[in-house]
Amino acid sequence: MKKVKIYLITSVVLIGVILSLSGFFWRFEKSVLSRYLKDEDISASQIVVVTLTEENFRERELWPWGSNWLDYLITYILDFKPNKLVLNPDFVESAKDIKGFNKFLQNDKVIIPFAENIKDLKTEFKTHMVYGKENGLLYSFTNYKDMPSVDFALKGDGERAALSKRGKFYFLLQENVRVVPASNIALFGMLKKEGYRDNNIADLSNSIVFLSKDGGSLPELYSFLYALLNHRTFSVLPVEFTIYIGIFIFSIVCIMLKSLKFKHLFIIFSLIFFGWFAFQRLYFTISRNYIELIPVSIFALLALAVVVFEKEYNSRVCKKERKDTQLARLLKEREVLPNAVLSSNGALVSVNRYKMDFVGGDFYQFLEFSKGELGVVIGWVPGSGIERVEYIMEVVHSWRDFASVYKEPSKVIQVLNNSMFRYAEQAKYATLAYVLYDAKKSNLRYVNAGHDPLIFVNGDGVVNILAAEEPTPLGIARDVPFKEEEVSVKGNAMLIGYSGGIAKILSRSGGITDKFLGHLKDCLKDKRERVTDDIFKEFLNYCSKKPEEEWSLLTLKITA
Repeated sequence: MKKVKIYLITSVVLIGVILSLSGFFWRFEKSVLSRYLKDEDISASQIVVVTLTEENFRERELWPWGSNWLDYLITYILDFKPNKLVLNPDFVESAKDIKGFNKFLQNDKVIIPFAENIKDLKTEFKTHMVYGKENGLLYSFTNYKDMPSVDFALKGDGERAALSKRGKFYFLLQENVRVVPASNIALFGMLKKEGYRDNNIADLSNSIVFLSKDGGSLPELYSFLYALLNHRTFSVLPVEFTIYIGIFIFSIVCIMLKSLKFKHLFIIFSLIFFGWFAFQRLYFTISRNYIELIPVSIFALLALAVVVFEKEYNSRVCKKERKDTQLARLLKEREVLPNAVLSSNGALVSVNRYKMDFVGGDFYQFLEFSKGELGVVIGWVPGSGIERVEYIMEVVHSWRDFASVYKEPSKVIQVLNNSMFRYAEQAKYATLAYVLYDAKKSNLRYVNAGHDPLIFVNGDGVVNILAAEEPTPLGIARDVPFKEEEVSVKGNAMLIGYSGGIAKILSRSGGITDKFLGHLKDCLKDKRERVTDDIFKEFLNYCSKKPEEEWSLLTLKITA
């Protein structure tokens, strides 16, 4: 699952990056951004454009004025007390042109951009802009410090675009800018004593007046000036930052939704999603920096898809695991584990088992022989699922077959080990203890093949720990010399075997101590037929924690 998850996350992040870089959704972004800008309340100074024709310049006249028509025009405009009067750079392209404006150079209301090639003239331009031929009047505006309401300088010389992605600095082209022909002002100057009035000319008062020729880049020029004066310029964050923000949102969504249930998943995602919309609008309003909405939203939706896919995948895996667990438990209980109680020739075998969500590797088995002999085996197998149970079945069934033929513990374990060696390449093995009780001879013969020690409490009070002489489990190597041991049974005795979770908690609690064994001796005095429950209680009282794995606790109680 980890590899699948890594591949999935990598793929969706790449999809988000590709979509962000493609600019495929920019047309929609433009409409959203335009709505943001049009929703704003504009209360700053307005612009009035006064236009002159090419004939005015070519013939050097503006009726009814003569050759000094430009001086008259500027003087009349200043009479209306505009906020500023900005001249188009076309008026000032040479030193001769500058000298013609000497009378206006020290007027704070007149802004005369001049070209780079004449900026070294020994003339003071305290209120004037430098006009760079390569960058145009827009460059001049952004580098002029005394313009009203303009408190920043534009960085970089990139092309200024009208709501496009060609540069990093943007403004909207204005559609309803007031335009007054210069001829109307000249007519007003001549006829004002006769009561001539022109409402458009009255707009010159308290406005930014832009004196320019008709045509050319006039709409772009006055739109940019308008945007600067009204704080309507804005920036679009570079796509690299948009991708970083998208990946950040992707991570936040994945982390927050990962632990939620399906019924809460879409509610929390909706809150995050609309929270992102609100943040994007608020951030633009405050900083005038626009974060592209769709690419980041795509990252958020891809994160939701990843979480949903992961939850669906995990749900199906869990269902499959539950089915496998049910099948494994059914096979184990039907094919491996016999009835938990068996009485034979003065011997009572009882088993206490603890089940958990997953099927453990513990197992036990009984086999009655003729002549008062009883074989008991207890063991443990590593692994999980059905494969673990199938291996247990193989071990148990093989043990029964070999025990029915050879019976003797050493021979049975030797043959069983060599038989199970065929699974060695699959890293499968089993720990196992086989005990053969002979009621006529009153003895126990056993072989411990790497299993946990058995506890034998004899009738005279002596306790024997039946540990493995050879710690090698079954199936690891061929022809392992498993040693058979024998213990005499004196009076009432009890054999205790355990596996799985009990072995782990016993090892954590310091192993088998004399105090613990003393409590087990008391259980032997119990006259009840079933003492396994009492022994298990002693295990729990002695150990600090309950078992974390399925286990089997087997007792073989022998009455003389």
